[in-house]
Amino acid sequence: MPGERSVPCISSCGLLPSIQISESTCQWISSLGSSCSGARNEANGGQGLPANANISMCEAKRPQNSPQNLTGRMTMEYAINHVHIRAADPKKSALWYEKIFNAKIVSEREVMPGTITIGMQVGGPTRLNISSQPPNSSPDRAIPELHRLGLEHFGFHVEDLEAEMARFETEGIRVILPLTVTPQGIKLAYIEGPDDVVIELVQAAP
Repeated sequence: MPGERSVPCISSCGLLPSIQISESTCQWISSLGSSCSGARNEANGGQGLPANANISMCEAKRPQNSPQNLTGRMTMEYAINHVHIRAADPKKSALWYEKIFNAKIVSEREVMPGTITIGMQVGGPTRLNISSQPPNSSPDRAIPELHRLGLEHFGFHVEDLEAEMARFETEGIRVILPLTVTPQGIKLAYIEGPDDVVIELVQAAP
């Protein structure tokens, strides 16, 4: 927004789990019925994060005092339904998620003519869908780097991030951001998955 101070944030939200957002985006999440609070990251506490980073912990819950949000309209419960990846070889990509994250294939069907979509379950209720491209689709690919515009990454919860990082090294998986600890004690890292997808790994604070 014009005149808005640009402050990088890391969000841990029920609505948008563990993605980097701006202050205005966090305010927008609040307008959907979430509460959002921030904690200043002091100069020596970032451990790999910018010194002026604002660590925002957003809880996806309806405000207790009012059924309306900041815009005055009635709030509604939201939840992410699925993450959808477009793959050159959906079956090969699905096997990678099976091997690395114990994902389970729950469906394979033609949703759009000339394509297949593989539905996968990974822990929680949010489904991972992997689809082939329709004929004559664009060959353009995403850039598997942080801080790009648009959908930057999605994340998995893990119980032991150090052990996972050792496993990724054994598997030859590219690490985009090594294990980093936030001032709140949250451990996170980023890796590159198939099809130029950026994946975050998050271990909750003790």
